[in-house]
Amino acid sequence: MCENIDRNELACHLIQSVREAFQGLNTWTDKYKRSNKHWTKRLFSKLDCLAVDLGVDIRRGPKRKEEKNLNWEFLYDFYTTIKCEDFVSILERVKKLIAAFEQGDVKDRYLICGIGCRSLRFALVDGKGKVLCRKNY
Repeated sequence: MCENIDRNELACHLIQSVREAFQGLNTWTDKYKRSNKHWTKRLFSKLDCLAVDLGVDIRRGPKRKEEKNLNWEFLYDFYTTIKCEDFVSILERVKKLIAAFEQGDVKDRYLICGIGCRSLRFALVDGKGKVLCRKNY
């Protein structure tokens, strides 16, 4: 399925997976809300399921340095912030990082997700740092 999937359709699948991962966030205990491990586990389990459904190689990296798997993780990553940075300022920083990446291509796509207790925010950015679309849920 992956070879034929449109980038925008893929973004829609990713958004749905993120929404499912953090459904009911406002009912989580404070312990879980402060746990990077819990957030990561919820997100990665949904994205792993999506990767299987789409038939893509997510190239998870080895957990220990001594492992020989050279297919380091590249499909997605997770960043949390303790300070209450707003999504717009984080998005601006990420766009600058993407634009500065010399091997970036305008065909590349990055889905930036802002996850809060009251809303989810998404921006689809091309490989040169241009926002292609934004959605709030």
